Amino acid sequence: MKRLITLSTLMALIVLLVSSTGVTQAATPTFTTLQPGQFREINQNLQVNIVLVGYHQGTGPRDINEAAFRAGLPHRYRTLDVGPSSYIPGNNESDAVWIGNSFNYNYNIVYANQAFEDAYFNFVPTISIPCGVTVYQQYYNTQHSRSLDVTDNICIEANVAEYWLAENAPSMLGVDTSKDTVFLINWYGRPDFRFHTYLPFGYPDSDPDTGFTAAYYQNSEGISWGGTTPDDEQNGFGSLKRVWFHDLSAGPEWNTVNYLLDTAEFGGLRLYILPPVWEYGNMSAYRPFDDLSGDLAKITRYVALDCLFTKSPISPPALSPPKMPNSIQFDINLYQADKNWNLHDYIKPDRLVSEHAKLRPYNTQSVSLTDLRFDNRQAQIYDCGRSQFIRLLADPSYPLTSCYGNRGDENDLLLTDFFLYHRDHLNQFIEGDADLEVPIFAYGVPDNLGLPLLGIQDDNHYDGTRSSFIYYWLTNSERQFEHGMTQGLIHEAGHFMGMSHTHDGFDYEDLSYLGGFDDPYFFMWTGDESDSVMSYMFLSNNFSQFDRDNMNRYMTAIYINQANKILPTIMSSPRATEITSQLFSADSDAAAALTSYANMEYLNAAVSAKSAYDKVLAAATRINVHIEPEAWPADYRRHVPNPALIDPPKGQQRPNLPLANDQYLRPIR
Repeated sequence: MKRLITLSTLMALIVLLVSSTGVTQAATPTFTTLQPGQFREINQNLQVNIVLVGYHQGTGPRDINEAAFRAGLPHRYRTLDVGPSSYIPGNNESDAVWIGNSFNYNYNIVYANQAFEDAYFNFVPTISIPCGVTVYQQYYNTQHSRSLDVTDNICIEANVAEYWLAENAPSMLGVDTSKDTVFLINWYGRPDFRFHTYLPFGYPDSDPDTGFTAAYYQNSEGISWGGTTPDDEQNGFGSLKRVWFHDLSAGPEWNTVNYLLDTAEFGGLRLYILPPVWEYGNMSAYRPFDDLSGDLAKITRYVALDCLFTKSPISPPALSPPKMPNSIQFDINLYQADKNWNLHDYIKPDRLVSEHAKLRPYNTQSVSLTDLRFDNRQAQIYDCGRSQFIRLLADPSYPLTSCYGNRGDENDLLLTDFFLYHRDHLNQFIEGDADLEVPIFAYGVPDNLGLPLLGIQDDNHYDGTRSSFIYYWLTNSERQFEHGMTQGLIHEAGHFMGMSHTHDGFDYEDLSYLGGFDDPYFFMWTGDESDSVMSYMFLSNNFSQFDRDNMNRYMTAIYINQANKILPTIMSSPRATEITSQLFSADSDAAAALTSYANMEYLNAAVSAKSAYDKVLAAATRINVHIEPEAWPADYRRHVPNPALIDPPKGQQRPNLPLANDQYLRPIR
C-alpha cells in the first residue's frame, strides 16, 4: 500500500508538471508486473518427483540406469496454442502461437525404501477383487516370444492405490505429493507378486445418463491411474495431490496393447509398446526389450509431462480475446430425427455445468436447451454433410464439393456443410444472454443416419483462432449400449475450452504434437488411464487435477497478456490520468497472481490475474475506450485442415488389432 501511494503521488506530480508546460500527452505509469504492449511468458522452475517403487539401480535388464533414464527426460517446456499454430505452415518455433507458460524441469528422483515397498505391496491385495485372467492376458499367453504365462489376476482399486501412494510418500519417503509426482512401480520379482490390473471400480456410474458402468469391463482394466481431485464427489482426496502412477508389472492390458509381443505391424502403424516388465531382457520379440530405463523415461516425458502435468491446449482457451467473457452459456440445440425416443432422456444439463464450473470457476456457467425442427431442409443439410464426411474418411483424396452452395474450401470438407449452415444461421441458435455462448447441436437419429463417431468440437474452418460448434450424434444403437450424451458433451465442451485428450500432447523439445495414433508413440494411450473426462476410456466424468492446473495456468498468462495488450490503447487516451489508481491496482493484482503461481496455487493465480484484467477493462470503460471482443467468425483464410481438433471415428480409436476393438466384453463380476 505504501508503494502504491508513493507511485500515485508521483504520477500526480508528473501530470501537474506536464500540464504547466502546456504538454497534454499522458505520462506512462511505471508498473512492477504489467508490461503494456508486450507479451509476458511466465517461467516456472517446476519440481517433478519421480518415485521408483520396486525398481533399483543396477545393470540387470529390469534395473535402472539412472544416467540413461535422465538422458531421456526433457529440460524445458513451453505451452503452445495448438489450434491456431496448426494453421501456420512449417514447424518453426518463432512463428508458433504461444500461450505464455514455460517450465524448467527439476527432477527429484527417489528410490522407495524396503519399508515403503513392503507396505504398498502388502496393502494392494487388501483393496482388490479376484477378476480372472482377461482375454488380453490370454492372448498374451499365445505369443511365441513370451517369457511366462499369466495364470490368474486380481483387480486393484485404482483410486485407493493412488490415495495410498499420495498419503504415505510424504512421511515414509519425504516426497511432497502436492507437487507433480510420478510413481513408477514394479511388483514383479518379489515372492508375494500377484498378476494384477488396476480398475477404478469405485466409480459406479461412469455414464451419468444411463448408469452404465464401464469400470466393470475387461477393457477398463489398466496399469496406471491418477489425477484425482480433492473434491471429487465419489473419491475425493480432501487435500490437493498431484499424483499419477504407472505399473509395468500389471497387465498385460487392452489400452496400450502390450499383450502383443511377436509383431507390431497393424493398421498402418508400427506400434511401440512397452511390454510387461518381466519381458525386459527378452531379445526375441518384435523388438529387443533391452532399454527399460529409456522406456520409463518415455512414459515420464511423453505421457506424464506432455499429456498430463504440463500440457498444451488443443484450442484457444482465451475464447474471445481481447474482451474475454465473464459468463459462459452452453446452448444445447436438439434435433430429434428419430421420433421413437427422446433426447431429453439422455442428457443432464446441470452435470455439464457443474463439471465445467470446476474447470473455470472464475466464469459463471449456465445452460439452455432448445428443441429444433428436423425438417426437409435440415434433412438435406444433414444427409449431405454426413455423406461427404463418410466419403472423406474412406478416401481422403476423393474430390468432393460442398452441397451447401459449393462454398466450402475444397481442402476442408470435413463437416463443412454442418459448419456453413449453422454459421449462416447463427443468430437463430444463440440467445444473447451470456458473454460467450457455446453452440451445441445434438442429433437423435436412427441407426441408418448415424455417423461413425459420437461427437466433435469443430474449429472455425478458417484460421483456428477459436472454436466454433460442437456436434453430437446419438443413435438407437448407442442408447442400447447404454450411452447417453452428458459425458460426451462434457468432453467436447472441454475441447471447446482448450483441453486436449489425455493420450496426446505437444512436446516442446521435439516441436511436435504427438499421440497414440502416431508412429512410434502408441504407448501414449497410457495417459487415458487417469481420472479425466478427456480420456477415451469412459471411466470418469471429471476434469482431473492436472486439467484444472493446466487451465488455471493458461488463464493466468492469458489474462495478464490480454491486459498488456489493452493497456497501450488506454494510455494513449487523453483521459488516461483519470484511471491511474485503477491501473496500479491492476498491476498489484498481477503481481499477486505471479506470487500464487510460483507457489503452485494456480487457481488463486488465475483469479488474481482475472482481477487485474477486469480492472484494466473497467478502466477502459471509464474513459470511453472501446474494447472489441474477437469477431465471430474470425478472418477467413484457406488452410490445411486440423484433424487434431476432431475426435476419431468409432472403431478407429485403435488400429485393427486382435481383440482390441471389442468394446463390450463380459463384465468381470
